[in-house]
Amino acid sequence: MIPWCVRSAGKKISEDNCYLDHVIAQAAGGDNSYRNIVAASYDANSMKNDKKVDDFIRELYKNDLLSLSEFNELKQKIVDLQNGKLLPSEHMVQEAISS
Repeated sequence: MIPWCVRSAGKKISEDNCYLDHVIAQAAGGDNSYRNIVAASYDANSMKNDKKVDDFIRELYKNDLLSLSEFNELKQKIVDLQNGKLLPSEHMVQEAISS
């Protein structure tokens, strides 16, 4: 599970503020599969809202909320997630919550 833009909202994801967010919004045809779900803080989830994921991370980069390396790493993780290469595990969920 990808920790969704933890630094972008200025807060770490914790058990108290961890939400599941759709990479592709359900309104845009996204489903509830592991290939379309990420861990997000409430603030990051609210910031993304129903934006396309590429537009959202590009906006974070343009607003200096992601470095170029963070942007590229996140973009690759999203591709891997959507291609089924990034499988969820308890360890990944715990890492997302504690990072």
